Amino acid sequence: MQSIPVNRLQAIFSVFPDILFLLDEEGCYLEVVTGNEELLYHTKATVLNKTMHDVMPKEKADTFYAAVQEALHSQRLITIEYELEVLAGKRYFEGRITPVNFSVNNKRTVVFLAMDITEKKQVMRHDRLISNVIEAAREGVAIMDDQRKIITTNRAYRQMTGCSEAELLNKAPIYICTDEKESDTLWGTVTEQGRWMGEIVGYRIDGTQYPLWLTLETISDPVEKSVHYAALLTDVSEIKRSREQLEHIATHDVLTGLPNRVLFTDRLKQAMVRAHRNKTLVALFFLDLDRFKVVNDNLGHQMGDELLLQVSQRLTCVQRQEDTLARFGGDEFLVISEGLKRPEDATLIARNIIAVFQAPFVLAEYTLDISTSIGISIFPDDTENAEMLLKNADAAMYQAKNQEGNSYQYCTQDLTANAFKFFSMEISLKQALKSSQFHLVYQPQFDISSGRMIGVEALIRWQHPEQGYIGPDVFIPVAESSGLIKPLGDWIISAACQQIKYWDEQGLPAFPIAINVSRRQLVDHRFCENLRDTLHFYALPGSRIEIEITESAIIDNEEIAYQNLRKLHEMGIYLSIDDFGTGHSSLINLKRFPLDKLKIDRDFVRDLMIDQNDVAIIKATIALARSFNLKVIAEGVETQEQRDYLRDQGCDQVQGYLYSKPVMPDVIEQLWNTPQHGTAPSSCSH
Repeated sequence: MQSIPVNRLQAIFSVFPDILFLLDEEGCYLEVVTGNEELLYHTKATVLNKTMHDVMPKEKADTFYAAVQEALHSQRLITIEYELEVLAGKRYFEGRITPVNFSVNNKRTVVFLAMDITEKKQVMRHDRLISNVIEAAREGVAIMDDQRKIITTNRAYRQMTGCSEAELLNKAPIYICTDEKESDTLWGTVTEQGRWMGEIVGYRIDGTQYPLWLTLETISDPVEKSVHYAALLTDVSEIKRSREQLEHIATHDVLTGLPNRVLFTDRLKQAMVRAHRNKTLVALFFLDLDRFKVVNDNLGHQMGDELLLQVSQRLTCVQRQEDTLARFGGDEFLVISEGLKRPEDATLIARNIIAVFQAPFVLAEYTLDISTSIGISIFPDDTENAEMLLKNADAAMYQAKNQEGNSYQYCTQDLTANAFKFFSMEISLKQALKSSQFHLVYQPQFDISSGRMIGVEALIRWQHPEQGYIGPDVFIPVAESSGLIKPLGDWIISAACQQIKYWDEQGLPAFPIAINVSRRQLVDHRFCENLRDTLHFYALPGSRIEIEITESAIIDNEEIAYQNLRKLHEMGIYLSIDDFGTGHSSLINLKRFPLDKLKIDRDFVRDLMIDQNDVAIIKATIALARSFNLKVIAEGVETQEQRDYLRDQGCDQVQGYLYSKPVMPDVIEQLWNTPQHGTAPSSCSH
């Protein structure tokens, strides 16, 4: 190695802005160079011709000395960072130790360049702090380049989307907004105004949605002449839940949790709009508890509140899904019922409400019989104004107060008359059951091939002592709606079994009687048990009864219906679907339920010879029955052409006026004792 004069070194190194030291291999300072004259003066006075251990703490001097030795040994640049207390205070430095190819006093040398990196450290610390804050933030952050592709995200963003960093980088932020039109609107605003903010629907990678408050910002760097975009995302699910809770408090009664006046008014207006659009009716029921003030005054407000709570719970259990039940204040409740076809439909709902008050209310040690008075008004028949609708119902309620408890009153005389007609029919039905005003007639059923009578269908008739004959199409719907169909159905079964027993005693063949059963009966848990008891009472086997049900009866409460049909089948009772094809026909029902027969509805038979659609339906029904090994009977057969066609298609049995109208029991005895030629005696009962 060759020696270079120190003054030459000073001339060379003086161009560097930082402080530079020339040290020999023993760590002795040979020269100092810096552009700051004051610093140069103080540094030279401190370190020249001294070693590192002379001017530094031992630990730091050892570190520097080791770095010098490593640089000399490896003949490469060695970098270290350190801090020192200088005149300006604590500063951070980066030391770059480089071996040089010359010696001083036969000792190898290194150049130690000390650069003040305090500001750089502060910037780095600041950047790291910002990075840590962004990473730890609860709001999601995504930074995008000028192509709107993600270049970095924070943990919250990744958690919101359910994606990893690798899955997000260099891709558009699709989990912010997947709707193309909405996305174009957002970015269009950002382009024009520099930012966009608002609530949208966010999407996670699994497809779930959540409410999202989004802020999109444009970040421009005039120095770099670049544009970036920042997306700040806040999951507002909790905020919306809190808002919904506040809205619930504002719109619901504190005691019962039911809608209050505010929400009720809004619901009523919405119901009226829907009714106007769908051409249906809305019934408004105004309920007031009878003698509630007595409870409050004598038992205290706590008992009164408990009574109101129990009333609301009972009313909630009977309200329809499309209804709105509200507490109007005090002991007043309101019910909005939508989708009604006739004003009279409100009567059934009113009676369901009244039924809630039949059982006594138990309040601590008190058992109270509480009744209600109900006023009913109808939109749009009474008025098309929501406020007037409420007033009408209120006025009608006060009219109901003049009657005995648990009563209702329509706001108009016409509607009251209709309601009274329904109510009167219900009362008459109850009286008819008590006073034996009903009787059965029987329509014979025949084997289509031989013309031999094989059974009968029992049909109920009502001879009112004052009104005369009342058809089943008039009173059966009332019986269904009022619940009287169950006792009426029990009477039909009992009367039919009694008639079978009589015919057996007269020596007639053991043919079955077909009895129509309503869906209310079929889903009654005690139906099979009651029928079994009746058969046992008359000592009859189940094979003497054929139960006819409609397809809708199977669908309603399907599981209960299935269990009852299974029990009936196990009792040996024949099962058939009445009016097949007019309801909700299902192959699953034919497969699942233990059926024996399908009955083709008279509507298909009537126009059989002129309507190809009826022809197709009958063919399909018979073919379907064959595939399920079921018998087929057609009702309403009135002509020989109809009979012949049905016979040619494979129909098994028929009934209709071609053979016989429904007749009294004594006529059935004559039919069994008379050779059949396709017709029966003309005597009949309606």
